[in-house]
Amino acid sequence: TGSSDTQRMVYAWHEYSVLGAILRDKQGAVLTPSLSDIDAGKVAVDPMKSTVSVRNPHGTNEMDRMGDGPQGEDDGAFDLTLDEYARVFAEFEWAQVKTTP
Repeated sequence: TGSSDTQRMVYAWHEYSVLGAILRDKQGAVLTPSLSDIDAGKVAVDPMKSTVSVRNPHGTNEMDRMGDGPQGEDDGAFDLTLDEYARVFAEFEWAQVKTTP
C-alpha cells in the first residue's frame, strides 16, 4: 500500500507539484542559465548532479528508494535527480503564478 514501509518510486498516473530545481555542472557547481543558454548548448547541465524538488499533493507517501521510510518529515516533498525526473515523468504542464505585494 502507499503508506507501507516498502521501496517505491512515484505513483503512476498521479500528479505532483514541482517545487523547484537546482541545475549543476559536472563539477557540482550551481548553474543559473537562461533557457536560451540551454537551447544553444552554452551550458552543460549534469542530470545526475542536478535535482528537482517535487511534492505529492496529498502531503505524504514520499518516494522511498530504499524502503526504510521517508527521509525527514513525511510531508510529501522529496528530491529526484534531473535524470530520474526525466525518466519518470513523461509529460508535464506548467503555469507561472504572479503574486502581488
